[in-house]
Amino acid sequence: MTAAGWRWDQTSSLPTRHVILIVNGNGVRKKEYYEDAGLSPNIHRMANEGFVFTEDQCDSVASHAAAFSELVQGLEDYTYLHCSLSHRIPRIMYERRPRVLVVHETGHDVGHESYEKYLDAVKATDQKVGRIFDWVNNHRYFSQNTAIVLRPVFGRDDEINPAGELHHSEGFYYAHRVARIFWGPEFRRGVDSRTVVNRRDMGPALEELFGNT
Repeated sequence: MTAAGWRWDQTSSLPTRHVILIVNGNGVRKKEYYEDAGLSPNIHRMANEGFVFTEDQCDSVASHAAAFSELVQGLEDYTYLHCSLSHRIPRIMYERRPRVLVVHETGHDVGHESYEKYLDAVKATDQKVGRIFDWVNNHRYFSQNTAIVLRPVFGRDDEINPAGELHHSEGFYYAHRVARIFWGPEFRRGVDSRTVVNRRDMGPALEELFGNT
């Protein structure tokens, strides 16, 4: 990803030292987590204060493991945390000062069971994101040098099937296109709804961000 497409604020005197990469994963549509402020108010306010690519391409939407691997490839090193343990984020940030902390949310896979359970997972994840966002935003040290990036492994189908389930299948727009959200001291506010980015460039993009320090 080029510097022109990266949209950082090069006038910032606050270089990024840490990134919290929230993999809002196991299949969640931008229709719910980005486009619907009523369902995801915390992600919505983070997006309003950050920069968003709305057309982020997911090539294959069949494999959770492959999609996650592609999303983090190119990162030199990162610390992994399952989102069910998100209460540990402050302690990990204090004690380890990780360069990149990957917070992996997997609750959305209940969409295979029912759309109602999926919506509950969307709301629960938004609350977790809100707690992370507020902690970083209000911290005297980390608010000055920590970026938060949110991106699912892929989306889900445009349509709920007759059994009331919401899968992730090839060929659906919302399965293949998600929104990537950046928030931090170096990011301008804005939305790019024209540039198509790809999950394989996430790792190199974050490395480019550290290279700007």
